[in-house]
Amino acid sequence: MQRSRKARLGRLRLQRGDSEWEAVRERHHLRWQAKTCAFIRLVMERAGIDPAGSRPFRDIEAGVLKFHDTPALRARDGEFTAARKSDRPALIRGEEPRQWLIHELNRLGEPYRDGQVPDFAQCSFMELLAWTIARDRLDKTSAATPNAGYGVSENTS
Repeated sequence: MQRSRKARLGRLRLQRGDSEWEAVRERHHLRWQAKTCAFIRLVMERAGIDPAGSRPFRDIEAGVLKFHDTPALRARDGEFTAARKSDRPALIRGEEPRQWLIHELNRLGEPYRDGQVPDFAQCSFMELLAWTIARDRLDKTSAATPNAGYGVSENTS
């Protein structure tokens, strides 16, 4: 009887820990989405595109706006994550999750490196993020390229 009680308590603790771990991971994901949405909004507005025209962006941003983060909650989540480093997510196809994300965004962003734009109303959030990264790189490249005066008309009269 004692042994089954200990096993049951162990399972309950494990379930509680898993649900807490899931909540912490969800908050980490929401924080990432908040930063990502801010970046997407900035690049879209800089390009003269209304972010409200993108359904995936509106959906993600609406979820992020409901999230109320605090410094205390971030600190607690950081401590919880540090204590459970052994429970990190499994590798995705042999890659760390961050490396997989970088690879996937580069793959999705390939068509946009020459200035093309996605169908903002229908594209996925990941495709929108990939376009945003490609557009930001294009903007930085064109800003870094000095204007040699080509196409500039001067009043010579």
